[in-house]
Amino acid sequence: MKRIHMMIGIPGSGKSTFAHKLSIETGYKIISTDVVRIENSGILEEDVWPTVYKMISNELEKNDNVIYDATNITKKVRDRFKENINKYLTEYEIIGYYLPTNHTVCASRIEKRNETSVIKIPLDVVTSYIHQLMKKNLKSLKLYQI
Repeated sequence: MKRIHMMIGIPGSGKSTFAHKLSIETGYKIISTDVVRIENSGILEEDVWPTVYKMISNELEKNDNVIYDATNITKKVRDRFKENINKYLTEYEIIGYYLPTNHTVCASRIEKRNETSVIKIPLDVVTSYIHQLMKKNLKSLKLYQI
């Protein structure tokens, strides 16, 4: 069974760090919305997602597993992800990795990251994402809390 290892958490929660460790341990490729933005400078935001969906599908055609690194905090976003992946594949499993990091820690990490990163995240986004994340909506996934 092909598997998508989906990171779930607010910005600064440690998703990319965990994805990197998982990739080293397993050899699975990471597909990241942030990397798509950085590697395709000038890409329109509405083109990021179709690019990511296609990259994940291509990777799953070659291999059995891929790591998907994005916030994925709402059921609506995860449902849209599934709808779009289903255009390419129908048999796969999503394994979710939820990183419930304290929002103060996340804000501190984002503030530090904003000093050097090409992609800047406003600190109020961390707070708004906290309110959007509903743990009850995570029940539809095979889920690991990290």
